[in-house]
Amino acid sequence: MAVYQGQELISGYLQIENFENGLEQQEIEHSVEVDSVKIDKDDLYNRIIECENEKTEKITINGKTYKRHNYLMVQIKKYRDYKCQFCSTTILKANGNYYIEACHIKPKTEGGKDILDNILILCPNCHKLFEYPLKKSW
Repeated sequence: MAVYQGQELISGYLQIENFENGLEQQEIEHSVEVDSVKIDKDDLYNRIIECENEKTEKITINGKTYKRHNYLMVQIKKYRDYKCQFCSTTILKANGNYYIEACHIKPKTEGGKDILDNILILCPNCHKLFEYPLKKSW
């Protein structure tokens, strides 16, 4: 088993970049959670649209710089109430936060964009089911 930044990884199962994005999204969630408690759905939607229109690759939150798409994914997950859009499952983690995954309807490799209309919020099972037909071989 490999260890990365103090976290155990199953070698060959998780890619480092995806893992780093997950950690960054967790950090973003934590850094903006106090602010977002007061925000309503319309304001959250406006933040998503504003972020979609942002042309830079980085965004600064509380003095720290993050990848813009990770910030956008956190906002979309909040907008969708951390609930799977297929089966309505929510997964509560031991720390009290929710686990949910963002999935591109049209993959980025095919020109898909990081925008609300191209992102599904899915539980891990539905995410795998959604992407399974796209895989050519296992």
